[in-house]
Amino acid sequence: MIGRTLYDVTQVLESADQADERMRRVLELLADLVPYEQCAMLEARLGHDPRIVLVPEPSPEERSVLARALVDIFGQLVDPDGRSRVVLGSGEARLAVPLVGLDEVIGILLVRSSAMEYTEEHLRALSVIAAKLAAYITIRGASADLAELARERDEARRAVEAARDAKDELLQLVSAERSTPLPTTGDAASHELGQKIQAQAQRLDELLGEARLASAELRLTLRKVVPDLAGEEPPSLGSKRRGQLG
Repeated sequence: MIGRTLYDVTQVLESADQADERMRRVLELLADLVPYEQCAMLEARLGHDPRIVLVPEPSPEERSVLARALVDIFGQLVDPDGRSRVVLGSGEARLAVPLVGLDEVIGILLVRSSAMEYTEEHLRALSVIAAKLAAYITIRGASADLAELARERDEARRAVEAARDAKDELLQLVSAERSTPLPTTGDAASHELGQKIQAQAQRLDELLGEARLASAELRLTLRKVVPDLAGEEPPSLGSKRRGQLG
């Protein structure tokens, strides 16, 4: 039973498509290893909005209570000295484990039941599923971050090309102005125009340098995130499957 369930969980988490549905399906499969009346998962990665998945889906009022409880438990892990503010129903067994990705707590996985007591075996099984979910969330998040970095890199490259083109056009204008006399303006006006053109050219040089620096910094960041994939398109998470989960 355990081996089959873990195999099914691995299959479900092969793709980043329909991530919410896939994580919900994993929570449903978890019931084969750790029976529960309610299962709740909180994803709380730094810099991202919290995500809560509940199985089965409760009423809006109960969902609100569970959401506050998950955030409270997460806060206890982040700040052990903090005070608990939310109390779930009494007379029920509860089991909660953290979701840990890259040595950081990124969420909580919780089950509760009023019909049974949880054992060490249940805790181990819950921890294994939590580890798989944490790995899935971390890899999916890294893929999304890499795609965003690649987008910013492309924007920086386009900025460099636009600045270079603008500089070339301005240099052509300077060359034309120098070779063509200005019959209706005096030497002072001609000198002033030349100064303005030179100032614009200098500013374009500065913008071009800034754009090149931004592009270089983005390339360095890409190498740090995925060393072997710097400069390439971000990979998909596992095989891309459409339609039903599985």
